[in-house]
Amino acid sequence: SIDRGKDDVLDVAGGSPLSWMPDGRLIVAVVRALGSSDLLAVPADGGKAEDLVKTVYAEDQARVSPDGRWLAYRSNRSGRSEIWVRATAGSAPVRVSQYGGREPVWSHDGRELFYLKDNAMMALAVKVGQAFTFAPPVPLFDRPYFHSEDEGPTGPLGFGGYDVALDGRFLMIPETSGDPNRAAAPARGIVVVQNWPEGLKQEGPR
Repeated sequence: SIDRGKDDVLDVAGGSPLSWMPDGRLIVAVVRALGSSDLLAVPADGGKAEDLVKTVYAEDQARVSPDGRWLAYRSNRSGRSEIWVRATAGSAPVRVSQYGGREPVWSHDGRELFYLKDNAMMALAVKVGQAFTFAPPVPLFDRPYFHSEDEGPTGPLGFGGYDVALDGRFLMIPETSGDPNRAAAPARGIVVVQNWPEGLKQEGPR
C-alpha cells in the first residue's frame, strides 16, 4: 500500500506505479481518490508518499523526463483528455497537446515528447533550458495499433501501449482485428524469446 498519512492509506492495486525518477529514489504512481486520480511521489525504499499532482481533476499516465526535471501526464482539466507538462519540483502545468491526447512518452535524450491523438502518433520538439519551451505538435504517422486502454480519463491507469527505443524507433503492436475501432484480441499466452539479438543477426539487415 501507499501511505499518505496515518488517516489515509491507499492500496496500490487501485492504481499503478508509472515512472522512476532518474536517481532511482522515487517512483511516480497514480491512485484513485474520490472518483478521480492523483499522482504521487513514492520513496522506492518505503516511507510516506508525497502528493505530486493532486487536483479535483483526473491525472494519470505520468512520465518523468530523462533529466528528471519535467513530468508529462494526462489530465481532463480542460474538459477532455489532454497532455500536460509541469516541473517535477512544482510549477503551473502547461498543456502541450491539441484537440486531445493520451499516453505521453519522452525520447531518450529528452528533446522530444510523443503522445497519441486517436490513432495518430504526435511529436513535439522540446527545447532544453530553464523553462519548458516546445514547438507545436506534428503528426508522425497514423495507423491503428493495439492500445492497452481507452481514451477516457476514467479508463485504466497503467502503462500505455507503446514505447520508444534508444535509436528512436517505436515499439508498437499492429491492429489485427480488421476493425480499426476495436482492440486486437488479447494474447492467450506468453512467448519468451531467448538470445533474440543473435536471431536478428542471422536474419541479416532489412
